[in-house]
Amino acid sequence: MKRFGLLGMVAVWTVVLGCTDWEELDTEEAAIVNGTVEEGFPGAVAMGAEWNGNQMGMCSANLLTPRVVLCAAHCGDGIPIEIVLQLGAAFFGTDMNAYDEFIGFDDYEIHPDYVGTGGLEDPHHDFSIWTLSEEASAEPSWFNREELDNSILGTEVTSVGYGCITWTGGEFGIKHSAALTVDTMTDTHLQSTTSTNTNEANVCFGDSGGPQLQQHENGRWVQVAVHSYGVAAGENQPFMYTANERTDTVAEWILDWIEDVHDTRDVCEINDWYDDGTCDPYCDEPDPDCDPGDDDAGDDDDAGDDDDDGGDDDDDGGQGCACSVTKVSPAGALVAFLVPMAVLIRRRGVGRSGRCAGPRSR
Repeated sequence: MKRFGLLGMVAVWTVVLGCTDWEELDTEEAAIVNGTVEEGFPGAVAMGAEWNGNQMGMCSANLLTPRVVLCAAHCGDGIPIEIVLQLGAAFFGTDMNAYDEFIGFDDYEIHPDYVGTGGLEDPHHDFSIWTLSEEASAEPSWFNREELDNSILGTEVTSVGYGCITWTGGEFGIKHSAALTVDTMTDTHLQSTTSTNTNEANVCFGDSGGPQLQQHENGRWVQVAVHSYGVAAGENQPFMYTANERTDTVAEWILDWIEDVHDTRDVCEINDWYDDGTCDPYCDEPDPDCDPGDDDAGDDDDAGDDDDDGGDDDDDGGQGCACSVTKVSPAGALVAFLVPMAVLIRRRGVGRSGRCAGPRSR
């Protein structure tokens, strides 16, 4: 059995080239397999491109500040940055084809320690961070900076993404969500077993880079992980589990990028959360909304600070979540895509119908 990335940007280039015609999306279908259509979480975005009015979905991501988006490294890995910045954009709203806001990128970076599913090591540091060309109007959500402990095991996280509607492929581009259980924690990942989730929901193709969030006691949602890869028993089978990168393991790297963009690391200053009617204990300065007697006021996220890793990484799975493709290099797929793109786009949309055949590899 092998590990497979959740098939984001590179896979979509290949789908467009070799699988099926494009069709309009059906907003009644389910993505994040066995999830529900999601009209909330305004900071959860689709990562893709627009060409002559046609939207192309690639991955999912999450808005941390009005200009900073957190995604997965394998969304864009190997593609020339000039091409990504020229064509790429974040789509805000429930439906990519009827987006509320469309914003391009000024810059992005893949985590320097990233190792993908094709490496000899276990996948890790599957993070990328992006700067929007202008401020988004959507409400951002913060990320967890405190080291997680075993108290998160058995709790639920909410996964949000724009991915496939079934384990064997299908239309994507509609924001969906599902509550997933945290069954195992490693030094780098939160793992969710499909069989333990309500309706056997889990993330899939196109959900790469999307957020897993938990609601803070003040009502705000805090991102604890990024969708990374899944492990399954056989071809066209549901993922036995998905592994999602913990944000606390790269907190300083994220904060460094945010500081470069905003000249501060203070989330409450950046997102205008001081004195807004909600007590935010993770501000760098005491929030006037907090009770002066509250010992937590001015502290960081309270998601745990124990150093117990909660288990060992035992990734050894196989395939699942198909529109199956043969192995293709990211740069090669993009070059092949750009030349015939105008011919291949037959109608508006990012949806897919039918299934592709053959073993999937990355």
